[in-house]
Amino acid sequence: DLVRSRGLGDVYKRQVSTSLASLVLSGKYEGRCTPETAEVVRKAARDLGYKANRLARSLRKQSTRVLGLLSIEVATTPYAGEMIMAAQQEARLKDYDLLFVEVGNSLESIQQGLDLLSEHQAQGVLIFSYFHHAIDLPSSTQRNIVCANLVDSEGLFDSIVPNESDSFMQTLDLLGKAGHKSVALIMDSSGHPASVGRVEAFKVAQEKYGWEKSDSLMHFTMAVSYTHLTLPTNREV
Repeated sequence: DLVRSRGLGDVYKRQVSTSLASLVLSGKYEGRCTPETAEVVRKAARDLGYKANRLARSLRKQSTRVLGLLSIEVATTPYAGEMIMAAQQEARLKDYDLLFVEVGNSLESIQQGLDLLSEHQAQGVLIFSYFHHAIDLPSSTQRNIVCANLVDSEGLFDSIVPNESDSFMQTLDLLGKAGHKSVALIMDSSGHPASVGRVEAFKVAQEKYGWEKSDSLMHFTMAVSYTHLTLPTNREV
């Protein structure tokens, strides 16, 4: 059988007016009824499985309970599903709906995504990327934005980013404690924060563990895949 959500009319049948039921369920009943009556209304709503009509509430308040999740090429990564699921669960805990939009890593594509979220009256937007870097945001960008795994180039918005140096050092510590002395680093030459932080950590590890220092052990490339590189074969790395 189909199960429908109950409306205020169903709560009204429990001996209170529709207007009073609305005031109680919106938390605005103070001075309009006793706490005992308010509890009767809340219990009736729980028993009936009442759920507020989000569309009607949005029209009345001229605002939505929608948050935007603007993904910059994250959807194709292995961890995208868990990230989106976690964001969805957190939004629902705060009584928000989540609108997911995937865009390309270009100013035009990001603008189109932000325009779409604006049309749906998103109250806030989380912009996140598949790698830690700086991006240019459109000049008309709304103010209620938080960036994750990226920073805006002008530093106008709050950002949540990983500590690239410390996190990479944890991996390097494993190699150092295992007794390796000749360790090579293959890193892209883009100059993004992720690359810069990891190179800093590698240089610290070289000093910490007495690793061999040689230009031949540090490779910088813009290659799409590291399998395109040829590592030195005349030594153990």
